[in-house]
Amino acid sequence: MKKSKFLFGIIIAVIVSVGILFFNRTSNKNRVKNSIIYNRISNYDKDRNLELLTDTSKFKTESAEKYFFDGLKYYYSNNYLEAEKFFKRSELKNSKDPILNLYTQFFLNNCIFKITGEGDIQRVRTILRNIKKYPLLANDTDFIWDNLSTILSSKNSRNVAIYTLQKYIDNTSNLEYSNRLKLKGYISIFLMLNEEYADSIYLFYQIISEADKIKEINTKNSIKIKAYEYIAHMHFLLEDYDTAIEKYNLAISLPIDDKIEEAKIKYGSYTNRTASYIQLKNYESAKFYSQKTFELLPFLPKEIVNGVKTFVYNNLARIAIYENNFDKATEYLTQCDFLLENSKNLGILNNDMFVNLSYCELYIAQKKYSQAEKLLNELLEKNNSNQLGFEGEIYGIQMQLYEKTNQFEKYSKAHEKYFHTNQDFNLQLRKDYLKFAEKSFIADKLREEEKLSLLKIRILIFSVFIILLLVFLQIRKITNLKKNNFTDQLTNVYNRKYLKRIYENLDKSSTKSFNFGVLMIDIDYFKKYNDSYGHVKGDYVIKNVAEVLIYSVRKNDSVIRYGGEEFLIILKEIQPLELEKICKKIIENLKQRDIPHEFSLVSDRLTLSIGGTNNLVKTSEDLASLIKEADSALYQAKESGRNRYFIFKK
Repeated sequence: MKKSKFLFGIIIAVIVSVGILFFNRTSNKNRVKNSIIYNRISNYDKDRNLELLTDTSKFKTESAEKYFFDGLKYYYSNNYLEAEKFFKRSELKNSKDPILNLYTQFFLNNCIFKITGEGDIQRVRTILRNIKKYPLLANDTDFIWDNLSTILSSKNSRNVAIYTLQKYIDNTSNLEYSNRLKLKGYISIFLMLNEEYADSIYLFYQIISEADKIKEINTKNSIKIKAYEYIAHMHFLLEDYDTAIEKYNLAISLPIDDKIEEAKIKYGSYTNRTASYIQLKNYESAKFYSQKTFELLPFLPKEIVNGVKTFVYNNLARIAIYENNFDKATEYLTQCDFLLENSKNLGILNNDMFVNLSYCELYIAQKKYSQAEKLLNELLEKNNSNQLGFEGEIYGIQMQLYEKTNQFEKYSKAHEKYFHTNQDFNLQLRKDYLKFAEKSFIADKLREEEKLSLLKIRILIFSVFIILLLVFLQIRKITNLKKNNFTDQLTNVYNRKYLKRIYENLDKSSTKSFNFGVLMIDIDYFKKYNDSYGHVKGDYVIKNVAEVLIYSVRKNDSVIRYGGEEFLIILKEIQPLELEKICKKIIENLKQRDIPHEFSLVSDRLTLSIGGTNNLVKTSEDLASLIKEADSALYQAKESGRNRYFIFKK
């Protein structure tokens, strides 16, 4: 009898617990639906009525609600400093309304992000922890993205975002299955931004596989389309254009019932597929698929249409330039000018730069060199004033111009700037990408229930064209770098052909002597390393040494791969003491890399021998003599036991 009563008590306790849990979930769901905060913000997304959103006539003076809506008035007017003040006042009121407190934290964090460029990680974590209680917000992937996108400005902060989001996915019990996959997609994006491409692609394929469990066909295919598109983007970035086209085709082939939704989800794949064909110089296919992109226009929101048209016409202009059809190129670029002049939407931000760069290429092809040079200088000034991130592209086109006009000194300077810009290009790509990250993923997220609001459309337009611009800038930079034929493909430092260019420049402008320094560097016992660890590891070591040399010398010094494991560094305007400091810095920087070499006869870690010299240089013969002296000094360093430097004695 006692046992029966005991079991009955347990059953009642379980029923009560489940009932309380259900009541809390229902209550929390209704709390959000009935919240004046939530409803006003949701309505504003639809009708854009700022006056209705910020009406405070029903609230008490100096109440948390009044301060909050006053803050929104400034926030949506882009006055983030003033908005921050009011949100902080609302926060200090310690309102008993949890929805008000949650949104106050959200908008306050966004103000901090817009003012400083980096959100408050602790606030982001607090917001995610609190929305778990409310099923409606817990499944709002747009809200979650807007929250996380404020902490993506560095690799470390992206790692924090990955950890935080994975924890959220694992610990949120009321998260719908499709939304769980969308959030995994965010993690894949963060991995891609960290250049962890293999992990990102692997996770995207997992998402594609898991999406098959979703019964609703449009939701399932939407998730797959975006996953395939991002996989294609990574192949595109890695210059594997054939595979990129294959993945874009997979994305495009998946059906969506609604033509408007299908166009919004797929047009990124359409435009990038065209871009891939251009990179492969398959211009007929590029033109054909440009026409396919035009066929999407009637189904796209009007706010997007002009931006897409501008992008397609600019691509067609590029094709016409490469085919020497300059009249047609001019016609397409005139269309771009018209769209840029008459479009009021913000989605073509910086598209004018991209169009003007096409004009520069057209002028060079038409031999209108003075017009090209003038426009390039204007674009460089605009880029530098506004920090737009186009400097590498501009330097690359300048190199084309100066090569065709035999302006070797200008060519050399442009190439030097281009080379050093390219060293930091991946970092710059991340910075520019993340600068727009709070807006960008609307273009990539999987739309399911709500229509795109006008605000989100503007965000989508911003993101798509900024990302496309950055991708094409990278492709052009890589293409131009290959064309100049001065860069070693393994290490990305200069090759011996560049030394020949230095000789030529010295002989052409030999009116003044410069104090040159020369360092000759050799990896100690590299053959033993290669034979013992294998050629793959050997290549890894050579690349590491090249990186150490680049980071150890000054910005304008030239690092050249002179032979298999041998490097040459040419340093202009340097004194003997500075030369010794750089030698020590190189040795110390390599030591910090701590690369094992158990087969070396001088250390159990990888080491270098360095020979150096310096003197006045006026002609190529002077420099050649210095290189011989540095080589002799290198021999002395090796004879003295290696793992050291030796400066040539006059």
